[in-house]
Amino acid sequence: MRSDVGILCVTFLYLSASVIAFGQSTPPTLSVDISGGRHPISPEIYGIANYGLDATYAKEISVPNIRWGGDGTTRYNWQVDSSNAGFDWYFMGGSGTTNPTPGASVDQMIRTYQSADPLITIPIIPFVNKGAAWSCSFPVSIYGVQQSTNPYVHPNGENCGNSIAANGTQLVDNNIYTNHIDNSTGLQKGWLQHLVGTFGPASQGGVAFYQLDNEPLGWGNTHRDVLPNGSDYPTITQLGEQYASAIKQVDPSAMVLGPSDFTLGGWVGDTTKQGGLLAGQYYLQQMAAYQATNGTRILDYLDEHYYFDVSSPSAQLASTRTLWDPTFNGGTWVEQYVFYGPMQLIPRFKGWVSQYYPGTKIALSEYSIDSGQKSIVDAIAEMDVLGIFGREQLDFANMWSAPAPTDPIAYSFRMYRNYDGSGGQYGDTWVDATSSDQSQLSVYAAQRSTDNVVTILILNKTAATISTTLTVSGVTLPNSGAVYTYTGANLQQIVSGASASINNGTVNQSFPGYSATLFTFTPTAAAPAATTTTLAASPTTPTSGQTVTLTATVSGSGSPTGTVTFKDGTVTIGNASLSGGKASLSTSTLSAGSHTITAIYGGDSGDATSTSSSVTVTVTQPAPLSTTTTLYATPNLSPTGQNVVLNATVSGSGSPTGTVTFNDSGNVIGVATLSAGKASLSTSTLNAGSHSITAIYSGDSSDAVSTSSSVTVTVTQPAPSTTTTALTASDTQLTTQQNLLLTTTVNSATGVPTGTVILSDGATLLASVPLANGVATFNDATLATGTHTIVAVYGGDATHAASTSVAVTVTVTQLPVVPPPPVLSSTKISLSTSATQLATGQSLTLTAIVTTSATVPTGTVTFSDGTDTLGAVPISSGIATIITTLNAGTQTIIATYSGDANNAASTSLPMIITVNASAPPPPPPQDFALQLAQTAITLAPGTSGQIGFIVTPQNGFNQQLKLSCSGLPAGASCSFSPTTLTPATTATGNMTITMASSIAASAALLLPFSGVLLVLRGRYKRLSAAFATAVFLLLISGCGSGVHQTIGTSTGTGLATGNYSILVTAVTAGGLAHTQPMTLTVQ
Repeated sequence: MRSDVGILCVTFLYLSASVIAFGQSTPPTLSVDISGGRHPISPEIYGIANYGLDATYAKEISVPNIRWGGDGTTRYNWQVDSSNAGFDWYFMGGSGTTNPTPGASVDQMIRTYQSADPLITIPIIPFVNKGAAWSCSFPVSIYGVQQSTNPYVHPNGENCGNSIAANGTQLVDNNIYTNHIDNSTGLQKGWLQHLVGTFGPASQGGVAFYQLDNEPLGWGNTHRDVLPNGSDYPTITQLGEQYASAIKQVDPSAMVLGPSDFTLGGWVGDTTKQGGLLAGQYYLQQMAAYQATNGTRILDYLDEHYYFDVSSPSAQLASTRTLWDPTFNGGTWVEQYVFYGPMQLIPRFKGWVSQYYPGTKIALSEYSIDSGQKSIVDAIAEMDVLGIFGREQLDFANMWSAPAPTDPIAYSFRMYRNYDGSGGQYGDTWVDATSSDQSQLSVYAAQRSTDNVVTILILNKTAATISTTLTVSGVTLPNSGAVYTYTGANLQQIVSGASASINNGTVNQSFPGYSATLFTFTPTAAAPAATTTTLAASPTTPTSGQTVTLTATVSGSGSPTGTVTFKDGTVTIGNASLSGGKASLSTSTLSAGSHTITAIYGGDSGDATSTSSSVTVTVTQPAPLSTTTTLYATPNLSPTGQNVVLNATVSGSGSPTGTVTFNDSGNVIGVATLSAGKASLSTSTLNAGSHSITAIYSGDSSDAVSTSSSVTVTVTQPAPSTTTTALTASDTQLTTQQNLLLTTTVNSATGVPTGTVILSDGATLLASVPLANGVATFNDATLATGTHTIVAVYGGDATHAASTSVAVTVTVTQLPVVPPPPVLSSTKISLSTSATQLATGQSLTLTAIVTTSATVPTGTVTFSDGTDTLGAVPISSGIATIITTLNAGTQTIIATYSGDANNAASTSLPMIITVNASAPPPPPPQDFALQLAQTAITLAPGTSGQIGFIVTPQNGFNQQLKLSCSGLPAGASCSFSPTTLTPATTATGNMTITMASSIAASAALLLPFSGVLLVLRGRYKRLSAAFATAVFLLLISGCGSGVHQTIGTSTGTGLATGNYSILVTAVTAGGLAHTQPMTLTVQ
């Protein structure tokens, strides 16, 4: 295709990042051919993890995908909207939410970044979190003292440990089901159905991507509480197949990624369990075997994780070459002992796909080249990575973790996704771009399909300015172009600079050290070249349903690309892409009759549209093929209610499809669908008697209707089963008007009897009651006095014989006369008090006197203060007395007499008593408490350690505190974050002790191959010999570790190995101080 047609805007992006060698005199030469090497760039390579991703920034760069993933999602239970953090954070489970909304966190993420494609992690691990309440796997009360505990969250007052005993022993969770439930495809299908129901299927804008868990070969480390022995790849693959199949069942349009394992070791696995293959190869092989067996692709992307070497700026910039360069060896153990050569990560993964499962795409759903230094080198390295992803045709990528909008790496994405602040983006079609020395300058180029803008990305990996020449071909160039730059001089802005001149297809440009430069221009448009389209159809006289292949050939002076539209008259049959000047489309949907077919070439930026001459295709309808239908009935003699199976076989010269209707003397019994020429129907509804059954095949577009010979099925009526009837009465001795409940139960050895029961009292009919589940009940309160002989008679039904119960005798006597209640004498109660004015805490005596005209009253008097009861006191000689105290204020007191058998109840008149409050005690003085999370720490030279602290205010304390420590050896320092605080409520912070480096580490770290896999499963994958040991300690923190910022420093004196008594002090400006001792051991 010619690329100099139409209005084109070409963009150059130059980046500078590493150190140029001293004495180097020849700068690299750069060239771009916009008409050569063209291929699409996947928009999904610019994804970012959602954790901490600013929503406004995400919208600004039109982030294409966001990820719900990482260690914290492996045990996510959508029903309680919470997970377990595993070894990353004290095996803490839950979220502390009282009434969780199922799936709320993921739903909110999808809505927050609604324009981005979500990548959701589906747990395949055997266990998931149980509840939303806080929990942990290793509480100290059960498992004893551990090396570290969670300083912030204490479920039910419990201290949660890190699973490592004080002596270094790994603890084992002896009751997994306390905090976990079994995972299942049913549980995950419920979540998938919720997501599809809420957001629609992927094909309609719902969740586009799902990945099968997170770093499964590392389960035995991060999730050691539930899987202390981890898992191998045969098991991981089997689980992946089960859950991937479940995803495809719920949403066939969604894409599935796996196995999503960790850097280096996760790609390798244990070859002795993988048929001699590496883990990624084995995974692809097994997924291909699943499709071959089941006819369904359940894996769309081979997905792995990759963390670059960021041990130094030079290593950081060079490590991007591990993605592709066949001449660069990054020095990792897999390159030395597994690959036996350079990594070439993307070409290597593509080779695996080509060999073991063709058609599978490639994804890096978690990668990072961020050193955490927030430097210009971070930005340049990330731009380099994104350029390589586009050139090497990676299909999907998602960066861990999200940058702040002001971080340099945020500007890396802006350079690709919004370089001018108005939505200007790097192109989506790669074009040829080369550099004579990519260790100094790398070059990437792409063209936007929406407006033909061409962008050229150049990476200058030196600290010094490089001046060189860029040659551009394949377009007609203007005289100048606009320039944008991003440098270390201003990390908060992409600056629009002066335009650059273009002379004879070249641009002479100087690129500042550690910088990115974006150059744009619009070339002169050229008229498209004329094309000719010819059309051929084969065959031109097909029968209905036969496949017709339409082939269009487009020729011209250039190399036409694009699409051809095939039309039947004015109706579009379909579209096909040109390849080598030809486009083909096959269809079997043409109806019977004559069709006028044309092919229309849509043109491209360098080639004009053209339409072929029409081709006539005549479709004929063949006569249907004769068929024979045969019917069998099993059994052909059966009792009523028994299943009769009707089997029809339809045979013919074709392959009959459609349905078979089963008739009983013209009445339809049912319809069944043919499968491999057979249809079957079961029925148990045939009545007693003879039935003439036929099977009628409905025919299809190629096969004729046919009817079977009739088959006689005889249904017999079996003799009714014997029954027993039992009658029970709620009582056999009653008084008149008392209710009588009669219960009749009818039993049979075969089935449950139906029908009615007749209840009789001698010759008198009491009731006719229908049976319900073999039981009939009747209530009667009208039986007259005397003796009643009651019998229940069951009348039988179609399959059960009649039966009669044994008689039940019920005797009814006359209800006795109840004498009227006695007439009570009226009473009067009077209330008196020892005082009507008193102070709080002062005793008060209340006296109540009850008088009556009858006998001396008995019972109790209750004294009340409003709605509060002061006490109930028995009457003695008509008098009741209580001693009590009252609250401050005006109180209304009453006395209430309960009454007795001869005297009626009564209530006194209210009495008002005033209680005066006494002066309150003076308030306690303000104070605070200081606590340390641990009282001992061991450090080696060149290392640092952190201890949490807690400050609790007391009695309204709100003064500012300053923190310090004393007793440190020379070369050691302590710092606090924060350095000062004013705790209105309980406040927490961290103290960091840093040891100066006094011993140079030089010994090589050599690990056996079998042991290094999990040691290196974390984020830092390329280790120098001295760096390896420190990295091992860091790796146990898992994915997404945070960055701690220290504010303030205090330095001690004296240097020696041994134990030091350190005093941590918090003091107010007024001198109120509290200290906490601790021990520092220097190794």
